[in-house]
Order: sequence, then C-alpha cells, then structure tokens
Amino acid sequence: MAIDKEALAAKKAEVRNTLACPHCDEKLERVDASGNALGSWGSETIYVCISDDCSYFRGSVEVLAAQGATGGAYRFFFDPEKGSCGPISASTVWMGKR
Repeated sequence: MAIDKEALAAKKAEVRNTLACPHCDEKLERVDASGNALGSWGSETIYVCISDDCSYFRGSVEVLAAQGATGGAYRFFFDPEKGSCGPISASTVWMGKR
C-alpha cells in the first residue's frame, strides 16, 4: 500500500528522531561509511533500510528495469551528519556493512 506524499514527507522529517524508514517503518541499519566507496561522502556513518519487503526497495527494481538497468535496485538511506536522505545503490550498501 502506497503512502500519500504528505504523510511520507512528515515521516522523512522525523527520520533523525525515529531512525525508521519512512516507506516501511522498519528500523534503519547503521552502516560504516568511512574507509571505503561510501567514505567519499564525507560522513562516518549512514543509516540504511535493509528490508527486502520495503516498498521503496521493491519499487526501485521496477523503476530501474523500466529505464533499462536490469539487476539494479536502491534503498532508502539517512545521513545524520548532513541531515539528508534519499536513494543509495543496494550493492553499495554492503561495502560498508559491519
């Protein structure tokens, strides 16, 4: 079930406090972003939704396939140092996983 844009925006605004994915409400996983490909972002740690049932992740497979990028996917991430969130390549996430 898709969440409406207003409710999604409200959940995104609370990610810093909840550390929960605004798309599926699952707890975000802490990922070390230093010393690897993620380190180029300049942040030590990011938080990523690793739920394979997340609507954001599942929808990304279809979106990318429609663009001709088969086999790809992205996940929701939150960077607490910058206060930003958005998509991150699902394969990149595992580079920083502890």
